[in-house]
This record gives sequence, structure tokens and C-alpha cells, in this order.
Amino acid sequence: MMRVLRVLSLLCLATYPLWVAGLVYAGQSQHLWWVLCLFVLPQLWLADWRQPRSYVVVFATLAVLSVAWIASPQEAALFYPVWMNLGFFVLFASSLWQKPAIITRLAQAMEGELPPSGVRYTENVTKVWTVFFLINGSIAWWTATQASLSVWTWYNGVIAYVLMASLFTIELGIRYVVKKRHH
Repeated sequence: MMRVLRVLSLLCLATYPLWVAGLVYAGQSQHLWWVLCLFVLPQLWLADWRQPRSYVVVFATLAVLSVAWIASPQEAALFYPVWMNLGFFVLFASSLWQKPAIITRLAQAMEGELPPSGVRYTENVTKVWTVFFLINGSIAWWTATQASLSVWTWYNGVIAYVLMASLFTIELGIRYVVKKRHH
């Protein structure tokens, strides 16, 4: 049951920019509090505290709710992608100083102990994702502060996901080639 709730929660978060834009375009931005509560608060309940990403989600959730309380629900809603990227940037970047790097940990959980070349590779992948989250978060910030709602929705609801999937797919291809060379 908990797994089903987590999947539903991830689907809600993935479509979050579309819900925000829909409510704002419909002139119903006063209902953004409900979107924030329905989409974001369950993250606190569903958090798996053994996973570092849970802390990122909690950080983003508290940041969004704080901004909503202080400023407005619409501003908070627009900044959710910024807080998520900032949280993942901090998580990935800090793991480069507090080894093992996050991608190294994930790889070791899936494949066991890695050779030194595998550790170097996963540390480099962690660096790439760190830069990605920095750039993606900067663009999300720009869309929240400077761009139209349409641009914000397209970038944070579609383009950012395509970029993440592309980076992940490219890395899988490179990983396959690198593993083949070392085996």
C-alpha cells in the first residue's frame, strides 16, 4: 500500500507545474494552498528516512510552505522546482566532500564493491549531476522570477524532465561503454 502511495505521490509531483498553471490560468490561484498541501505535505509522511532524497524533499516542502506563509501561495508554488534543485545540488555536492559520492553509494548498493576506476567514474557522474542541478535550478529560478507562467510551465513541467531523462540516458550509454572496456 505504501508503495502505491509513493508512486501516486511521485505522479502528483511530476504533474505539479501543470496543476499550478491550470489554477493560475483559471483565475483560481487562491486554491494553490490546497495544491501545496495535497501534493507537498504527503512527502513528509511518505519520506523514507534511510534515503538522502527524503531530506531534499522535506527541505523543499518546508521552504515552499514557508514562502507560501510569508509571501503568497503562487510565489511558493513557482519556487518549488528551485528548492528541489537546490536541495539535490547540496546533496550531490556535499557527497563529493563526504565520501562516498552519492552515485558511488547507489552503484555500490546495486553492484557491490567497485574497483578504483568505478569509484572515479561514479564520482565524475556525481559532478555532472551536481552541475546539472545547479544549472537547472538557476533556470527554474529565472522562470519563477522573470518568465511568463507559460514559460515556467513548459520548462519545469516538460523541458526539465526531458533534460534529466536525456542526461540519465546518455550516462547509461557511457556507463555501458566504460564497463565493457574494464571487463
